[in-house]
Amino acid sequence: MIKINALSTTSDSGVTASVPVALEIVAQNQSAVSQLLPDKAGRKLAQIRLQNHYRILKMLSDNAGLDSVLQAIVAYVETANSSLICSIRLADVNASQVYDWPTTPCLWESIVSIKGQVLGIFVISSAQVGQPDATALEFMKYGASLAAIVIEKKMAETELRLASSVFDHTHEGIMITDVNGAILKVNKTFTSITGFDMLDALGNTPRMLRSPNQAAELFPLMYETLAANGQWSGEICNRHKNGTDFTSKMTVSSVFDAAGQTVNYVAMFSDVTESTRHALQLKYIAHYDDLTGLPNRVLLADRLQQAIIQSNRFQRSVAVGFIDLDGFKAINDAWGHSTGDALLSVLALRMKAVLREGDTLARIGGDEFVVVLVDMTLEQDYQVVMERLLQAVSAPVQIGPQLLHVSASIGVTLYPADRSDPDLLMRHADQSMYQAKQLGRNRFHLFDVAEDVEIQTRQLSLEQIERALKNHELVLFYQPKINMRTQQLIGVEALIRWQHPERGLLLPVEFLPQIENHALSVTLGYWVIDTALAQMSQWQALGQNIPISVNVSARHLQHDLFVPQLQELLARYPLYQRDFLELELLETSALQDIVKVSSVLNACAAMGVRSALDDFGTGYSSLAHLKRLPSEVIKIDRHFVRDMLEDPDDLAIVKGIIGLSAAFCRDVIAEGVETYAHASLLIELGCLQGQGFGIARSMPADSFPNWLETWQQSAIWQA
Repeated sequence: MIKINALSTTSDSGVTASVPVALEIVAQNQSAVSQLLPDKAGRKLAQIRLQNHYRILKMLSDNAGLDSVLQAIVAYVETANSSLICSIRLADVNASQVYDWPTTPCLWESIVSIKGQVLGIFVISSAQVGQPDATALEFMKYGASLAAIVIEKKMAETELRLASSVFDHTHEGIMITDVNGAILKVNKTFTSITGFDMLDALGNTPRMLRSPNQAAELFPLMYETLAANGQWSGEICNRHKNGTDFTSKMTVSSVFDAAGQTVNYVAMFSDVTESTRHALQLKYIAHYDDLTGLPNRVLLADRLQQAIIQSNRFQRSVAVGFIDLDGFKAINDAWGHSTGDALLSVLALRMKAVLREGDTLARIGGDEFVVVLVDMTLEQDYQVVMERLLQAVSAPVQIGPQLLHVSASIGVTLYPADRSDPDLLMRHADQSMYQAKQLGRNRFHLFDVAEDVEIQTRQLSLEQIERALKNHELVLFYQPKINMRTQQLIGVEALIRWQHPERGLLLPVEFLPQIENHALSVTLGYWVIDTALAQMSQWQALGQNIPISVNVSARHLQHDLFVPQLQELLARYPLYQRDFLELELLETSALQDIVKVSSVLNACAAMGVRSALDDFGTGYSSLAHLKRLPSEVIKIDRHFVRDMLEDPDDLAIVKGIIGLSAAFCRDVIAEGVETYAHASLLIELGCLQGQGFGIARSMPADSFPNWLETWQQSAIWQA
């Protein structure tokens, strides 16, 4: 008996694989066929059979085509038994169906792989009358088994060629090692990435790629992960054959045998040096100032946030200093931007040199810098560093032939004495910097939380506000008001903002108190109503009829020209309905001269203009006042609404105001609706109208139509 256990095949790239076949060639009286034939005939047939086996094997070793080999098998069977007509029908291995299934009477044997997959059928029919005999059936089985071996080997060769092609042409470097790390094979991309060819790599270990700049701690972690999970992925610094380093993104996988033991490792990697370098460059650009190399606003915000966290954890103080250079603009205008840039670079280096390790100096634009001092045991520790900064800036700087002199004004605030968020800490330091300039420059000034209102008053003078009005720096924002039960928009409240050119967007509390008893409040009030009516007219032209309420100061409301000026404005802007305009006045303001206020509100009502009592409950409320003031709407102060869920007194006040509104047939609206819980309780108490951050924050006019179009039921209303 001749037994062939496997056929080996090798691809063009040198990859070798073995295909198990288990051919048995049985000769003489051991053959089932020879048992059915006379001895002489059996021996002859066995000899022919053996010759056919060698012929088939020779064709396989010569890489003959599948069709040619299968035709040779069919020809042999038909030659060995002239009464048979044979054919081989191949299967669609994906659909498990045989192509061209025979329709004529015949017998067939499945062609089955070692794994049990049906590869086709071997079909015989007899050229003579009657059924094929036992010998013919034995030939059919023999032909089917031989065809299975041939087909399976050809399939393996195809898969091997595909794997070899992928191995050689993939854009990733591939390295295969044995279990001890000896390199067995590498592909062409490995050579193009590392510079090491096949001869350099074979028998060597991956240590040939190791760079001394790669932290050694990585490798024990890699081996530990491989042992636990069978795979490791990460970035690693490797060294090229020419001695330069490159960054690889690598995946190492374990290869297991049938017993689950590791027999090989396969590493696949790509060169990500350029992409990593590019990412680092983008990160640098995003976090550092291009001129000075100092952190920019983005990185400063992160550093300041981390400093606050560390301060809370270790009970240490943090100082935030806002630095503005005195006299820099004059130098920049006189000597040009290049000289100015050179001066900024020198001063940045000087200031950074006097800071302690862990402190941060950032440039946030122009000649403005911010310093963050951390880990201060005593609050006064900041003073020494600020003095050093002032000295570093005030020392002369030689730029070319010019000897330049500048100084610095520094505003400082301390955390946690000033327990504000990072943005507000920066603003407070900025405010203190203005104070330092007003006090003579070349000095630092500490922000005092208790004096903040006074500082704001001095800083934002009446002249600045008047100038802001002329320069169109004042704008109106609009906060939606809704029916909390139906979610329908019922109007908006116009809220004034100051788009300050240096300090950003300022809230009314930061500038309106300064003009409360000044004639400018009348001018500003007239502008607010004019702007609101113009906006209402624009929205109505777009088919959006949105009521607007405006806040009116007591001084403006009691001005002799208030009613005729309002009448003039209403004539200028023909409205869909005049009651779309609503005047809101503080309850405390209305009580200053209730007779005069009532007269004005009655005149407004005659023109179709509604009125509302704002922040109701915070003044000296009385039933008599509520009866005498002809206001259609009462607004519940936000402080009562905000705390009514926890404070029973505030809840009682809210209930009382809602009850009074119902008793006097007035509409009621709640400010400060921040959560669904607030809205749900208000609805239950009989207050259906509300506004607040839980519904929408105030927004510019050009943002409102988009908000209105996309307004959908918010999560806080989905209880």
